[in-house]
Amino acid sequence: ASTYNDDIYYKVKINDERHRTSGLEIESFLDFPGSHLLDDYTSFWAGADIGYTNDPTEIIVAGVISQGRSKPDLIRVLSRIQLKRISAPDQARVFKEVFRFYGARLRRFGMDKTGNGLPLWQLLRAEPGISDRIAGYGFSEKLPVEFDDRAPVGKEQAKDLVIVKNVIDYVSDQLRLWVDTKGLELPYDTELLQEMQGQAIAVTKDSASGGVQRKYVGQSCHTLDAMRMLAAAKTLETIENTLKAPPRGAPVLDRFG
Repeated sequence: ASTYNDDIYYKVKINDERHRTSGLEIESFLDFPGSHLLDDYTSFWAGADIGYTNDPTEIIVAGVISQGRSKPDLIRVLSRIQLKRISAPDQARVFKEVFRFYGARLRRFGMDKTGNGLPLWQLLRAEPGISDRIAGYGFSEKLPVEFDDRAPVGKEQAKDLVIVKNVIDYVSDQLRLWVDTKGLELPYDTELLQEMQGQAIAVTKDSASGGVQRKYVGQSCHTLDAMRMLAAAKTLETIENTLKAPPRGAPVLDRFG
């Protein structure tokens, strides 16, 4: 544990004053440990909660370590980057440096593409080599999260078997699952740990649907939201790719010219 906290986990905070007075490019403030690139990590995943003025941007990067067939993969938090009062173009430079350092093993980077996240989302979606690995979500939207456990009937396709859930509910459950199964390794970062425990769930009856509705009560938790975006990027990748794929048996058209 001490090796992880002292030599592996990396945390940096960059604010506008520090950046401007230095006269340096913002990415020069990032100094990731070389140990993050060891072959121990089969893949990397990242998530970000975006802010510009009163609220900071929090970026979390995690590495996946295989623990064999009998145990779930270990998701180890490697880096936490906090940006305060940093413009969207400069934040985009930070994102690009994260992609550059972690390389092709950085599979996906989840972020809020609504509200504050929209300008940054638009900048990154235009970047070659990055655009296909930026995954944008809105916490209030409902998305396909898994498939119904039954065989298709008649002309049904994969899209007809999807189960749709609210994004924030789904990713909060995924984080809880990782914790309960000891599949998530967190550093002794008191701010991060406090935010991971900083919200309670209040369940109320939804009069419109007759079901139940969750409300997340407590402090504003930007690192927790970054972890949620990381969880969305990692756990929704398979179903998103499946739904993008052409249906089996679709004709393959020759291209001429």
